[in-house]
Amino acid sequence: MRARTLCTLFLVVLSLGCESDDAGAAMVVDAANDAGASSLCEHVEPDGVGVASASFGAGALRLEPIAALAGAPAAAVVESKAQGLGGLVAHRDGLIALGWTGFWDIDRGGSKRWIELGTFVTGAVAGDVDGDGDQDAMILSYTVEVGRGLVTHLLVFERTADGLVQRTEARESAGVIGMPFVFHDLDADGDLDILTHEGGALVAYVDDGAFAFARQQLGEPLEGYTDSGAIAVADLSDRDDDGVEDLLFVIGRAGRESGITVVEQAYVVLPGDEEGGFKPAVVSGNQETTAAGLNIADVTGDGIADVITQQNDGTPRLHLVRSVDATSFAAPVDIGLGAGVQFADADGDGTRDIITTLEGDRLVALIARDDDAEGAFELHELDIELNATLLAFTGESASDGAPPRLHVLYQCPGATDGGSSP
Repeated sequence: MRARTLCTLFLVVLSLGCESDDAGAAMVVDAANDAGASSLCEHVEPDGVGVASASFGAGALRLEPIAALAGAPAAAVVESKAQGLGGLVAHRDGLIALGWTGFWDIDRGGSKRWIELGTFVTGAVAGDVDGDGDQDAMILSYTVEVGRGLVTHLLVFERTADGLVQRTEARESAGVIGMPFVFHDLDADGDLDILTHEGGALVAYVDDGAFAFARQQLGEPLEGYTDSGAIAVADLSDRDDDGVEDLLFVIGRAGRESGITVVEQAYVVLPGDEEGGFKPAVVSGNQETTAAGLNIADVTGDGIADVITQQNDGTPRLHLVRSVDATSFAAPVDIGLGAGVQFADADGDGTRDIITTLEGDRLVALIARDDDAEGAFELHELDIELNATLLAFTGESASDGAPPRLHVLYQCPGATDGGSSP
């Protein structure tokens, strides 16, 4: 089945992203990082922030520094982590590192530029909106306003010779937590449009070709999921193997007494049509949960994207909701400890594996067992000695012959605890 690679990061607002059993496997992830962890901070000022990457391949998982982030914007990245926000998004041309009130745009060569928004940044998507071959971006942020409460803002940036330039006014949606968004050519005109969620309803912002987006609501709001406690994620992939992308839309409803902890979630599938639109939705019922985050990826290797929920019941654990077929889902299965979720093919079998953290900075891969159709996973260490504080991480799929990669955002020790001047 065909799946589009979308470079995406969504975070729940005010909450908190080995050697294979097969002896002939090409990838090795249980391997020590031989780059020399201290070298990652050699060119980063004390208490400063750096970005590094490693390729999953035969041999050691070797982190190589990409860029050092300095000054007030770097401090904003650290503050964002402290507030339960922040993160990394990888795309074809580089990385986007989210900060407290803005973001860093970093290219593959390490050149970077801070873009200040003045609102609290919670997510990003990269994609070629206008078809010119460059990676444009959507940024999600929020404010808290008197009389309106939490207000979510959606902004679109075009990549130019001078970097990312904002092309739209902020689209606002009051009371939405964790609004998801994906790129999709809804009207088949060659320009990417935006699919998002507002108040329990699927909404499209359709581009007329000049970064001018007109709002369209697709169907009626899902009953019971219209209040400010809802969080959601969305995924575009060919779930029924008909050559057309379908939309999976997972929305969770928060409990009145449990803050933003999700107590119930619904699975909505909209089959795609050949014109770029969608057929009527199929709602696959509700399931009780204690999720604090939702993620979507095919982690079982059957070609149909699954749902991974991050549980918030005292001990961070991950549950897998496996896709039985295009429109139905199995009951949640506990697949182990983990806080934060990203994806990368860690063992080289062509299936995206779950990358998560244990005990703060300990990165691990959860790899599905090939002989277990129910979705059993084995934990494998990503033996990387950062000698720094892990702020965020993300995975990147293989492309153009390059192996899949792991990217990390980290803070180096201060001058009083081992830091050194750049």
